[in-house]
Amino acid sequence: MKKSLIILTTAFLMTACSQLTPDTMRSSVDATKTRIKACLTTEAMNAVQDGSAFASPVRTTVKKMTASCLNQLIPTEEQTPTLETETEQQAKSILTTLLNTASQNQ
Repeated sequence: MKKSLIILTTAFLMTACSQLTPDTMRSSVDATKTRIKACLTTEAMNAVQDGSAFASPVRTTVKKMTASCLNQLIPTEEQTPTLETETEQQAKSILTTLLNTASQNQ
């Protein structure tokens, strides 16, 4: 009887855990993306405010922003070329928007 109860409990827990994992992973990925976007926005605002975004090419600033945010938020061994490319695209979009806004307000 005890053996059956242990097997049944183990099967139940494994089923429950397998159903929770995708949701947990999805929310973790979403949270990481949100933190990366916030970091990129902060980095872009700092670059525009201190003038470094105007003094160097956009590509250089984007590379610095991407490296800074990824190194702050994601362990080096978990960083992938795909993640870096996606983050660079997002950084370029954020920086370009801020540069355009800053240029229009001058």
